[in-house]
Amino acid sequence: MSKKVLFGLLPLLFAACGVEATLPAVGDDAVDARRGTVRVTLESAPTTQSDITLVRLHVAPDDITETLTYDAVSGAFSGSLLLAPGEKELTATAFADTEPVGEGQAAVTVVTNQTASVFIRILDTTGAQPENDIAPIIRSVSVSNANPAVGETVTLSVDAVDLNGDALTYAWADDCQVSTFGTPAEATTTWVSDAVDSCMIMVTAYSTAYSAAKAFNMVIFDAGAGEGSLSVSGEFASTPYIDSFHIDYVNDVTAGTYPGCELDLYAAAGEGFVCPTLTHDMPLSGYFYSYFGTSTGARELALSDDCGGRTEYPGAIHQPLGTTQGFVWYPPEITAPTICRLTAIAGYYGLTTYFDVGILVDY
Repeated sequence: MSKKVLFGLLPLLFAACGVEATLPAVGDDAVDARRGTVRVTLESAPTTQSDITLVRLHVAPDDITETLTYDAVSGAFSGSLLLAPGEKELTATAFADTEPVGEGQAAVTVVTNQTASVFIRILDTTGAQPENDIAPIIRSVSVSNANPAVGETVTLSVDAVDLNGDALTYAWADDCQVSTFGTPAEATTTWVSDAVDSCMIMVTAYSTAYSAAKAFNMVIFDAGAGEGSLSVSGEFASTPYIDSFHIDYVNDVTAGTYPGCELDLYAAAGEGFVCPTLTHDMPLSGYFYSYFGTSTGARELALSDDCGGRTEYPGAIHQPLGTTQGFVWYPPEITAPTICRLTAIAGYYGLTTYFDVGILVDY
């Protein structure tokens, strides 16, 4: 896994020969303004700042190498050098233990009796993260005859792709009573059954580390019996149920404050399924969740009321087993306090469930 560590590298200060440059104290505004940053990416165990154990600076043409020390207080690597005046090429190398993991270069001119500062950005040298090994994908499976007679040869073929370009191998298998594959380790094979049967054939495509499989049904007839087959499938559609109803907290300068309302199908029974009173000019936003199960029917969700309000639906989040339906409810125009019944509705296949909530709309 690729890990990152971020640490600061104080500007390196250089002085003329015979005059040692000193580093101002950490926190000095002038130093902080020149502060450099080094970002190092390591392909290693979880990385922290302490994993960068060493920063080494080489100066050319002087051929001087200085090891910068780490200051735990400032969180920076720093140091000072005595250099002859002239043009200098600096190379900074970051190490994790003994392994170099980053390098940066900079040029600076050292002038007699003057202090020079330089910023060096050390770039990661460990390389980009490795390419993801993507599992093979089966695009299609073709069958020359899905309803052959006993003894009739069928040609089976699979079309699979590995996006990394890895070589694929194949394996055909079945759960039939008496059958034979011609070349079960190839993408295309022949297959024959010697008995009347209804069975499953599966093909698997393998790459270096992953595989993909696809199965399909085969029905084998007795050629002289004059029989046909019937394939039957079905699903159970359970009545949906709404298990939670939420109205968001509102704190608006014009509309006022509304504490919100969170009702659970089981816990709210003790509360009587009543939301706090609100004023007639306060639209409410919220959502309710309905469980549908594994059936694939079209889901229908709505919020109604019995007092003349209006509902808008900003969107819904569909999940494999249920749907969260968002809503904005606008109370009716009233001249006196009005009690409203809000009803969340969920249904499919003609199966419908309701979740009722009471609320007093004050004038």
